[in-house]
Amino acid sequence: MWTPLLFTTLGVIVAGLGGAIYVGRQQLDRKNRAVVDDLLAAAEAPPYRAVRTIDLDDLPAPIQRYLRHVLSPDQPLVRAGRLEQTGKRPVLTDDGTCEERPRKGTRRNYERRNGLRVPTDGDVTWIHPEGEVAYWRGHIESIDYRLTDRDDVDARRTSDSL
Repeated sequence: MWTPLLFTTLGVIVAGLGGAIYVGRQQLDRKNRAVVDDLLAAAEAPPYRAVRTIDLDDLPAPIQRYLRHVLSPDQPLVRAGRLEQTGKRPVLTDDGTCEERPRKGTRRNYERRNGLRVPTDGDVTWIHPEGEVAYWRGHIESIDYRLTDRDDVDARRTSDSL
């Protein structure tokens, strides 16, 4: 007599727990889908400004021409950059001959100066068969550069302290 009632009660409890787990899982899935959709929408929207032609108007004419040529309107602006270059340098060997050995230079931490983004930190490394040797590391405090216009024969010299 108690056995059918006991099995019925256990069946109702198991069914109730199963239903609660199912409903909870559905709610969790809906919340997860909403979070994923929000993340995907945020990833598609650019978190930074885009190129506007008005931003180029204050730059020197040669730089304006170059940037108008290589950039497209609404292209995202680069927020950080690192320039690495490699090349060879002449080295005097122990036997008195001169040979070219590789070197590399890196510039980073660009800041806006006189309308241009310029690096404020850099290094140069000589690459030897035994390994790399740091030749120069530094923080650039000032920069001196020449700006020329195609129609201008003489160069304007501009200096700026960083």
